[in-house]
Amino acid sequence: MTCLLISSGNGPGECQQTVDHVLTRMAQEAADLGVTLDLACRAGRNGPISAVAVLSGACVDEFAARWTGSLLWRCPSALRPRHKRKTWFVQVFRLPDAPRGTAIDPRAVEMVAIRAGGPGGQHQNKTSSAIRARCMRPATQRLTPISASSSMARVRRCG
Repeated sequence: MTCLLISSGNGPGECQQTVDHVLTRMAQEAADLGVTLDLACRAGRNGPISAVAVLSGACVDEFAARWTGSLLWRCPSALRPRHKRKTWFVQVFRLPDAPRGTAIDPRAVEMVAIRAGGPGGQHQNKTSSAIRARCMRPATQRLTPISASSSMARVRRCG
């Protein structure tokens, strides 16, 4: 499994459209070569701002090498028809393989609703709006339990 990051960076809307064109071409080429391509995109106003392509199959390394680097797309701007610029760039990075993580048994995680700290006002500390996840290790290990908490107010949903 190989992962590629396709990004328009902080470029104009035309670069977002270029990411969309690159993803379309990439999908066509992957289908022709028998490479499985799974995409996860971060949407922008004019097209995807970035995307992660997960590749699997026989000739994945050659496919990834062909697409990695700075890509130039030449076409007139669809957003600004009278604009002089006709060259748009996107960057494709090969993401490093993720290290194997520690397996955590979900049955060993204790979830507790708590009252979140932080600034408040009239209704401060009235609801349990944070979750504390605590991993309870077996008694045979001499490590202390790991705990983390997160306020629901800081959680953002993407999509």
